[in-house]
Amino acid sequence: MDKILELMVRKNDGLSVIKLSMVNRGFRAYIRTHWTTWMGLYQRWTRKYFHYCSVQNLPNFTRRPMPQWLQQELSNKHVRPERTDQLLGFLRRVLVLHHATCCGMCGSTRHKVVPYWSLGMALCSFCVQDNLVTDVQLYERYFVSFSRQLALDMGGNTFFFWMATTPQQRTALTIDRIAYPSPTMQTANFYFWKPHLARHLDLPRLASEARPKAAAATIIRAHVRRSLILVRTSRMRGYTLKDKRPIHARLMQKDLTKTGCSVYSSMMAAYSVHNAFLQRQDYIKDTAMEALAAGQATRI
Repeated sequence: MDKILELMVRKNDGLSVIKLSMVNRGFRAYIRTHWTTWMGLYQRWTRKYFHYCSVQNLPNFTRRPMPQWLQQELSNKHVRPERTDQLLGFLRRVLVLHHATCCGMCGSTRHKVVPYWSLGMALCSFCVQDNLVTDVQLYERYFVSFSRQLALDMGGNTFFFWMATTPQQRTALTIDRIAYPSPTMQTANFYFWKPHLARHLDLPRLASEARPKAAAATIIRAHVRRSLILVRTSRMRGYTLKDKRPIHARLMQKDLTKTGCSVYSSMMAAYSVHNAFLQRQDYIKDTAMEALAAGQATRI
């Protein structure tokens, strides 16, 4: 068994190690506590994975590098016996999630999956598109205003992250047409995991209440738009003698020379609210990991 495991580690074949441990209870008990195997696979995975990844990419393993306390403990040649089982649990958890071949939401094995450490499962692209909502969706469809208190409540129990995407990149996250302020420009948005939002927002109730709100907003926006046009046309009367184009053509040309406005000014009242969400992004409180860092006896 030691020779077989040594050969699998040499080939960096963690999936075969996991499958071998599923043959029977004897293999499972032996491989589960085999420190050299799990440590060798983990070190090979970190060297291969973090060699080309940046911490600013998609919120999977790249935002969760090896903690400093764990690096210090694993660098010691002699790990304390009472800590061995706990550290092995962490290593197994990382490698099993890395080698997952089925989606944690739909269970399908037909599509490529990406592991998300904060969610504790791997997801296919279709489940990602179905369960991620942007800040613009919450603001336009559910009339949700973002506040500092909401950021404090979501921190640690709701999976969300901030990302700047192009129109081609964002299709991997969501395909809802209302999810972005501009369909043709690069935008930066917060993405929220919809199943976790149920802890703080009653989305079905907000969706039912949004219909009369949207109807009222249409009337209010029409009046505001008319008032703005009247103000702008009154300021452009001096150009009428020189420019014979219709007033709407001149207004459109003037708008094209300006930069597009951001929806953050209306969704988030201040930069402090935006910063509060940035500080709590991609963080799910893990009591087992915190106890492991503190040296307490726990099982992962």
